[in-house]
Amino acid sequence: MNRPESVSLPRRLAPVLVCLLLFLGARRAAAQPVFSLDPVWCLGPAGAEPVLEVNLMVQRGSLVWVEADGGLGAGWEAQLVLERAGAVVADTVWTRRDWRLAERDLGSAEKVPDQVHLSLPAGGGRLRVQVRDLHSGLAVEKSLRCAAPAADGRLSEILLGVSLPDTADSGPFRRGGWRFLPYADGLYGAGLDTLRGLLEIRSARPADSLQLSLALLGERRNRLESRLPRSLSTFPHLPGDPQRVVFSLPVTHLPSGSYQVEATLTGGDAQPVVTRRAFWVHNPDVAAPAPTLDDAEFATAAPEELARQWEAAQVLASHYELEAWDRLDLEARRTFLREFWLRRDPDPATLVNEEQVSLLSRLEEARMRYSEPGADGGLSDRARIFMRYGPPDAVETDFAQLNSRFNFDLSDAQNATGADHRDFELWLYTRLDGGVEFIFIDQRGFGTFEQVHSTKSGEYYDPSWSRKLFP
Repeated sequence: MNRPESVSLPRRLAPVLVCLLLFLGARRAAAQPVFSLDPVWCLGPAGAEPVLEVNLMVQRGSLVWVEADGGLGAGWEAQLVLERAGAVVADTVWTRRDWRLAERDLGSAEKVPDQVHLSLPAGGGRLRVQVRDLHSGLAVEKSLRCAAPAADGRLSEILLGVSLPDTADSGPFRRGGWRFLPYADGLYGAGLDTLRGLLEIRSARPADSLQLSLALLGERRNRLESRLPRSLSTFPHLPGDPQRVVFSLPVTHLPSGSYQVEATLTGGDAQPVVTRRAFWVHNPDVAAPAPTLDDAEFATAAPEELARQWEAAQVLASHYELEAWDRLDLEARRTFLREFWLRRDPDPATLVNEEQVSLLSRLEEARMRYSEPGADGGLSDRARIFMRYGPPDAVETDFAQLNSRFNFDLSDAQNATGADHRDFELWLYTRLDGGVEFIFIDQRGFGTFEQVHSTKSGEYYDPSWSRKLFP
């Protein structure tokens, strides 16, 4: 007997209702908040210590939304802790709430900006920020080092924003009577075609006696574009103390990758003050410059190009080839490098050396991922390992996991030094030799990770590497 028509569902409608129910259930399901983090040292009032400004971008789609006040509500609690030598020097907790009228107003990719200021004694430290969803109770924590502000105290770090400042008498993100919306993601290109920046400057000298120059740096800190120094008085200013200068840089012409914007303040007999801020560009329609691959060009290649080619080639070089390169003059190096690649050409019948193309491509990717300050254009340790063995199968940065993995107790070392551990990375390659490990530690605190140990045959081996985790 057929079921009555009044209780049946059209076949097309049933899947729609199922998807709707799943969606509504997912909206209330437990979720971990997703956020990006950008700490910036700013100049405080005259005579005061610098201010640490912590900017967050919390992703709306990662929060749990519930019915509230005739619409939908979500919220999070953020906890900030700044530590130095294992001691807490500042901490705060704050709560934020968000509200939307209807489900259609929730864009999964939308992000809510947030910001907190801390006046601190001069000096850097380790910053820990935890964001907890108020409805799910789940939390995510991020930790990173904050370098000490410039001792000169005349120039803040560069603040990145989503647009130029606008007037505002109330609300968050204000400086004087202006609002500058922070952009912790720092990702430009397809969505935002112009980088917006703000600098705070304090000087007893008049603005027309100071000069500010801007430069665009590549991932190896190579200078891509420079603007001639201009009088500070010619830049757009925001009122108040300290002086606030705003600037814009177009980024639509840049290929996808990581970059830095550099600001240099000069004037009188004082030493120049330099500050930099990293940002990222996503321009999928802009082609990156193709590497030079024609063997005949070795005959006229400049020393800089030869050095770049050898930087990639030496990853494959034998011990004898490494020694030979150091003894050769310019002309001999041209011949050597051409023969080096001829011996490694997998298909001499083709017009290009496929091995060379692949290695140069990996070189650019290694530089993009693992460029480090002070490398002077050379490969960092992580970039070298990435080029030689490819991307790791897993990366660990959790100190507790590190402790248990190697079956040693570092608590005594931590108590003896009274200091927090240095930043580190553990790279795991499960596909190599039955599983190998690489340990990298930022021993100087400048973001330069050095390889201190590996279980891979032929790599640096130091079973006592754990002592380098503490100052």
